[in-house]
Amino acid sequence: MSPAQWTAVQSLFQRALDLNPDQREAFLQSASFDPEIQREVESLLLSVKEDEFLNSPALESARGTIEQAVQTRESLPGPGAEFIGAVAGDRYRLMQVLARGAHGLVFLATDSRLADRKVVVKVLDAAAEHQRWLQRRFQQEIEILGRISHPAVAGIRDCGELHGQPYLVMDFIDGVTLRERMKSVLIPSNVASIVAQIGSALRAAHIQGIIHRDLKPENIMIQPAPEDGGAEARVKLIDFGIAHMQRAEVGGTTTVLMIAGTARYMAPEQFLGIADATSDIYALAVVCFEMLAGVTPYTASDPLKLASAQRSTPPEVILDRNDKIPAYAQPLLASALAVDPERRPSDAEAFGNALRDALLRPPPGWISRMRLRFSRDVHSRVLAVSLLILLLAAALAGIAWVQNFTHIQTSIAASGLNDPIQEGFSTHLDVTGNVELTNDGRGIEAWSLLTRSQGFYFHGLTWQQRRIAMHRGWTLIGSARLVEGALYLGADFQDAGPRFATGATLDGDTLVLRAWTNQASSEWQSLSAQIPGDPHAYHTYELRFDPNPGAVAIKVDGTERIRGYVGTHQFQDKLGIAFGAHRWKSAAARADFRSVRFDIRP
Repeated sequence: MSPAQWTAVQSLFQRALDLNPDQREAFLQSASFDPEIQREVESLLLSVKEDEFLNSPALESARGTIEQAVQTRESLPGPGAEFIGAVAGDRYRLMQVLARGAHGLVFLATDSRLADRKVVVKVLDAAAEHQRWLQRRFQQEIEILGRISHPAVAGIRDCGELHGQPYLVMDFIDGVTLRERMKSVLIPSNVASIVAQIGSALRAAHIQGIIHRDLKPENIMIQPAPEDGGAEARVKLIDFGIAHMQRAEVGGTTTVLMIAGTARYMAPEQFLGIADATSDIYALAVVCFEMLAGVTPYTASDPLKLASAQRSTPPEVILDRNDKIPAYAQPLLASALAVDPERRPSDAEAFGNALRDALLRPPPGWISRMRLRFSRDVHSRVLAVSLLILLLAAALAGIAWVQNFTHIQTSIAASGLNDPIQEGFSTHLDVTGNVELTNDGRGIEAWSLLTRSQGFYFHGLTWQQRRIAMHRGWTLIGSARLVEGALYLGADFQDAGPRFATGATLDGDTLVLRAWTNQASSEWQSLSAQIPGDPHAYHTYELRFDPNPGAVAIKVDGTERIRGYVGTHQFQDKLGIAFGAHRWKSAAARADFRSVRFDIRP
């Protein structure tokens, strides 16, 4: 399945999840997607149906109906009435049916050993399908949730069997969600306490190897402060995505991991199916921003548009535009909202504490504000230094120097005889590289790239290189053979021009040249031409850009196959020159490159 198809699966699956379970089948039948996408979404929804009970937000359901439940002692109509009044574990008396999942029931109960303290009890349904598998999953949930011990995490109190069915007992949270709390004013001191407690709770989970992956105001409960005023309001995190994580650990599909989360709070890498502790820290920064500003940093509702906005609009720009974010908190939020996970803080508790301290500091003076601005904004620092040290003559000389571009490197090359990293290239996404030997095994023929999804080697271009290349013209030549999937050869001139994404795909025994024009739709669109000859032989691909008329002509083995290709502005990034492979009607992809060379015309 191609990356575009996976994107379509993600979007369709998210839209289906927003519907009631009984509406999903009709929605899928009305959606106009190809059968492969349809089957994948149906498979994911089946997995979700099996998981809904184990991961049901029982605490949230309890919060909304608890007062009525205690007063009337009446259950929701339907299955579960036979359990009312039953005592589990000689101490938990089931009082009220709060919710029903696909495979179990959620009850309000009281604990007779602790003065009838309210608790929540989940009981597996004896009539559920896949009973043995569900029992294993239920036990896994108990074991994994038991690993988190923190006052700001709603934990498991007990577990056992009732009428031969397993149950677990969870804390009852008497409070409101942060979403409801945000309907009234939150001053920075309120936010400071909340983010510090969340950071501490996340740290406790991360130490156990557990990533929340769906941190948002709906999954954060706020308990009121004690009436004596001796402490602040307490935070409780609920609905960890633990069952999905455990599923991945035990060898199940990781497709669900790819789409786990709520789009506006998801870190960029989560759209690629990757999540670690810094992904939760990103979400915490989004929640903090929303508490202070009333909106999330990126507001697009469509996942594709949101992912594009995350990469095209730096967080510093958004923070500068919003005067509701205290100055000392801005550099911390900017680092936590970075697209690159390696630029984010790695310790959630340390980040939460630092953010708390920043929110509690009094507003800075003018000089301090400037210093804070420069500390997070590279462009501002460069401008300030330039204004102090440049004389008029030096400025004029500098402008002429830039305009002439006499200092610009005009050639970039990678030889298949060496690791591209040694020649200044870097890797992007999932790629494994190694040498490909000649048939007699005595020499190196090419550099081989293997990926299970998509992966590239890239060499960035400076803004001067991008502008002069689009002004003068350029050529990109690659000698490669495609073994499986699709090969990629492209150049991205972000801020100076479009992205030229080309390559070849294997359609059965036919090698097809592609110049991609639309990679955001359910089916990728391209200019294409068949490449004659052995589809697995080495071919020379030449892209030649002419600034007049502003288009690329593509030759294969010296013969022009495509002309008038104007590129695309989708998914642009500052990767510059890139070559690699991605899946195309295949389980993996492999391409061997003898050489890649990019030249700016003199």
